Amino acid sequence: MKTTDPNEPEGDLNDAPSPVVNAERRETGRSSLRKILGEASDWSELRRTPYGLVPVVILGLIIFFQSFDSAIFTAAAPEIRRDLEINIRSLISALVTVSVLATFGLIIVAYYVDRKKRVPFVAVGTIISGIFSFLTGRGTGITTVGGALVVDSVSEAVSNVPINSLMADYYPPEVRGKAFAAYGLLPRLSRVIVPVVVGGLISLGGWRLPYSIFWLPLIVMGIVAWRRLREPVRGYMERKALGADDDAALVAEEPVSLGEAWRTNWSIRTVRRLFIATAIDDGGASVFGFFFIFFLAEKYHLSAWERGLIFSFSGVFALAGGYLGGGLVDSLLRRRPSRVLSFRGIAGVVQAFVFLLIAAGPPLWVLVALFSVFSFLFGLTAPAASAIFAQVFPPHVRSTGFALQGLATLPGTLIVFPLGGAVAEKSGNQAALFFAVPFLIVGAIVAATAAGFLEADMRSSFASAIAGEEWRRTKRANLAKLLVCRDVDVAYDGVQVLFGVDFDVDEGEIVALLGTNGAGKSTLLRAISGTTEAASGAVVFDGRDITHMPPHEIAQRGVIHMPGGKGVFPGLSVRENLMLGLWMIEERDDAEARLHEVFDVFPGLRDRLDVAAGALSGGEQQQLSLAQAFMAKPRLLLIDELSLGLSPAVVGELLDVVREIHRRGTTIVIVEQSVNVALTLADKAVFMEKGEVKFVGATADLLRRSDILRAVYVKGTGSLTDGAPAAAMRSERERRLIENDQARPVLEVNDLVKTYGGVTAVDGVSFALREGESLGLIGPNGSGKTTTFDLISGYQSPDSGSVTYEGVDVTRMSPDDRARRKLVRRFQDARLFPSLTVFETILVALDQQAELRSNTLSALGLPQARRSERRLRLRADRLIELLDLGAYQDKFVRELSTGLRRVADLACVLAAEPRVLLLDEPSSGIAQAEAEGLAPLLRRIRFETGCSLLVIEHDMPLISAVADELIAMDQGVIMTRGTPDEVLNDERVIASYLGGSEAAIRRSGLLT
Repeated sequence: MKTTDPNEPEGDLNDAPSPVVNAERRETGRSSLRKILGEASDWSELRRTPYGLVPVVILGLIIFFQSFDSAIFTAAAPEIRRDLEINIRSLISALVTVSVLATFGLIIVAYYVDRKKRVPFVAVGTIISGIFSFLTGRGTGITTVGGALVVDSVSEAVSNVPINSLMADYYPPEVRGKAFAAYGLLPRLSRVIVPVVVGGLISLGGWRLPYSIFWLPLIVMGIVAWRRLREPVRGYMERKALGADDDAALVAEEPVSLGEAWRTNWSIRTVRRLFIATAIDDGGASVFGFFFIFFLAEKYHLSAWERGLIFSFSGVFALAGGYLGGGLVDSLLRRRPSRVLSFRGIAGVVQAFVFLLIAAGPPLWVLVALFSVFSFLFGLTAPAASAIFAQVFPPHVRSTGFALQGLATLPGTLIVFPLGGAVAEKSGNQAALFFAVPFLIVGAIVAATAAGFLEADMRSSFASAIAGEEWRRTKRANLAKLLVCRDVDVAYDGVQVLFGVDFDVDEGEIVALLGTNGAGKSTLLRAISGTTEAASGAVVFDGRDITHMPPHEIAQRGVIHMPGGKGVFPGLSVRENLMLGLWMIEERDDAEARLHEVFDVFPGLRDRLDVAAGALSGGEQQQLSLAQAFMAKPRLLLIDELSLGLSPAVVGELLDVVREIHRRGTTIVIVEQSVNVALTLADKAVFMEKGEVKFVGATADLLRRSDILRAVYVKGTGSLTDGAPAAAMRSERERRLIENDQARPVLEVNDLVKTYGGVTAVDGVSFALREGESLGLIGPNGSGKTTTFDLISGYQSPDSGSVTYEGVDVTRMSPDDRARRKLVRRFQDARLFPSLTVFETILVALDQQAELRSNTLSALGLPQARRSERRLRLRADRLIELLDLGAYQDKFVRELSTGLRRVADLACVLAAEPRVLLLDEPSSGIAQAEAEGLAPLLRRIRFETGCSLLVIEHDMPLISAVADELIAMDQGVIMTRGTPDEVLNDERVIASYLGGSEAAIRRSGLLT
C-alpha cells in the first residue's frame, strides 16, 4: 500500500481511490435517501470497499492501545490517591482541567483538520501521547502527574479528532454502521483485556509499572499510521453514491471558516438535540464512571486485580454487543433511520435503571451480572452515534462537527461532576452514584426525541452534494448555472416559511421572483445572502456551498443583497454611504475606479455627495442603495422591493439603472410586488406561493399568457380584474362628484407652510375634504405629501397656515387630541404586536372604546366588566367581518403576510371610528394581487363607516379606482386638482411624476 507524503495536496489523483460502484447502486443513489444507503448485505462488504480493512485495523489498534493508557489512571485512582496523598477535590480539579483544555483545544485542532491532511494529526498525536504517558508514570506529585496527564490527554484527543471524519470518508454510506462497529471492536476488546492486565500490573508492581510499559505501543502505532494510512478525499463516497464520475467525485470542497463550520453543524436539528442530550447525561456518566471504581474498592473491598476481572468479564458482553450493533444500525438506517435514535434512547433509559440497581449495592454476583447487561447495551448502541453524525455532518466540516460536540460535555464537566464530588465527600461514593442516575435518564429521553429530525437532516446533508453535482453537470454542458438551490427550508421562531425550495439562476440573466405577500420571496433572498440561515437544504453559488456561510463571506464572493426600503444610512452623507460599499475592496486604485464607474451609472449622485442620505427623496435613496450594492462588484445582485414607495417616474428611472447594471455583467434576481414592473424587466419569472415554488417560465411566454398569470398569481379580487366596464366606473364617479358638491367640508387646509433647514417642504397648500369624499394625494417623492399628512395629523407644527376640522381650528392640537376627535391617521408601516392574534390585536385597539375601564372590576370578573368586554368582542367581530379577516382572526400577527398585516392594521384604525381617515400608501410593500383587492375594500369601508378618506398612493390604477378626485403635488405646492382622468392626463403631472414607463404607472391591473 502506498505511503502518504504529508506535503502532497489532498485530492491528488495518485493519492485518491477510484472504487467501482455498480450501476444499480449508482442509479438508485440519485433517487432517494434510502437508496443512497444501499443494501449492504454482510460484514464482508467492508473488505470489498476501496480501502478494505486497513483503516479499521490501524485506527482500531490506536484506540486499543490508548485504552491501556486511559485505563491506568481510572483503575489506579485509589492507589494514586493514597501514594501521592491527593484528596478527592484535587483529583476532580485535575480531571476537570484536563477535560476543559482538551475540549477547547480540540475545536482549534478540528478547524485545521478540516483544512489539512488528517492522517498526520492521527500519527503525531499518538506519538506525543505515548511520550507523555511515560512521563506521567515518572511524576512525583499532583503537579508533575497532572501536567504530564494534561499533555497526554490532549495529544490523545488530537489524534482522535480526525478519526470519525476519516472513517466516514474511507467507507461508503451504506456500510458505515458496520465500519464504525468494526473500528470499535478492538477498543471493546480492550474492555476485556485491559482491566485484567492493568489491574494485575498495578497489584504486582504499583501504579507506575503499567505507565512504564504501554507508552511504547502508542509510539509504534503512530509510526504505522503515518506510513500506512492514505488520505481519502473528503465527500468522495457521497458524490459517488449520487452518481458522479471519478473526475467529479475527486474534487473536494474547499475548506471553510470556523464561523461557517459552526453555522453548518449547528443548523442540523439532530445535532442540536443530541448536543442538549449530551450536556445532560455526560455529567451523570462522568460521575458514575469515576466513583464506581471507589465504590467497588470501599463497598466490596476489591483490589485493582479484582476490579479488573469485573471489567474484563463485562467487556466480553460489550464485544458481543458491538458485533451485533453494527449490523443493527445499518439495517435501521436503511429501513427507517429515525429508529436508530429511538432505539438508542430506549437503551439509554434501560442502562440508567441498571445503574440505579448497581448503586443500591446488590450482592457482588448480581452487580457483575448487571454491569454485564449495561456493557452489552453500551456495545450495541455505541456505533449509532458515530454513524448518525457521519450521515448528517457535511463531509467538509465533519472533523469540526465531531469536535464541537465536545462542547456539550462542558456543563457536565464544570457543574455536574464537581457536584457529584461534593456529594461523595459529604455522603459517600454510593450517594454520588444515586446522584448521577437522573441525569442519565433525562439525557437518554432527550436523545430519543431527536429521532423526528434525523431523516430530514440526512436528506439535507445529501442536498449539498446534489446541488453541487447539478452545478458541475451544467458546467460540463456549458450552461453556466451560477446559483443552485435545492430543498431549502427556512423557519422563523418555529414557524416554517420555505418548504423544499428549488431555485436556479443562470449566469447573465435577470430573474423576477414573484408571489403574494408571505410567499417567502424575501426570505429566499435572505437565505441566499446568509442574513437568514437556512434550516436545511443547500445553496450552491458558482460551485461552492454557501448555505451556512456567514453573510460577510458570501458578500466577498460576489453575492450582494439590496434590502427593500432600508438600504442606506440616513445620518451619513452620500459620499460616506458610497464608501461603505467599498469595504471589501482593499486596493485604493480599485476603489477610485469603482467610484468613477458608479458615477457613470448613477450620474445624479455626483452632485449630491455631501448631502445627508436622509435628506434625499425616496427615489434618490433607492438609487444610492443600488449604487452601494454596485460598488461591491456583485456577480449576483439580489434586489428586494425596487419600487417600494416610489413614484412612477422614479420607478421608470430605476428600471433603466437596473438594465444598465445587468448590461455591465451582473446577474440579477429581483423581488417585486408589481407583476407588471417585474415582468417587463426580467428574462425569467419564478412564482412562489406559501413557501413553495409553483411556476417557472420565460417572461416572454408569461406576458402572452394572461390565463397563467391569473391562475398562478393575480387573484382578481378587485374591480380592476373582474371586468367591470369603464363606463360603469365613470358613471359611479360622476354620481359621487354630484353628492360631494352638496356636502359640507369636514377638513380644511389653509395656506400650510413648512420648512426644514431652509428647504420648503410644503409651500402654501390649501384644499378641502368634504364629508363622505375620497380624495387622493399624488406626486413625486419629496413633493411634500407625507409632510402635509404630518401637519394635518399634528405630528408636525406648520410655520404658517391652519388646519380646520369640523369647524374647529386644530392647528396647535396634539395628535392624540385630534385622534379623540376622530381625525385618525394610518401610517405606512404597520406596527402591530407580533405575539398577539389578529382578534386580540383588534381588542387592544378597541380598549379606548370600553365602557368600563377599571382593572380591579375586570380582574374580579364582575357582571358590568363582563358586559363591557362582551360588547367589545362583538365590535371586534364586526370589524373582522367588514375586512374579511375571519380566516385569520386566530393567527398570530407575526404569521401574517405584509398585505394581511396592513388589513389588520386598518381594522385597528377603524376601531377608533374615524370621521376622517388619512391613509399613507396603503398598497406599499404588498403584492399586486392584494393591491388590486384594496380598491373594493376601501370603497366598502367608506360606504359602511361613512368616513372621509385622504389617501397618498403611487399605484395609479388603485388610487384611480378609490378616489373621487386627485390632488397632484410637486415641490411642496399643489399643481392641479380634478378627476383622476383629468389629473393623470395633465402634461405637468406626466412630466414631473408619471414618466413614460407604462409598467411603472400601471403597477396593478392588467398591463396592455
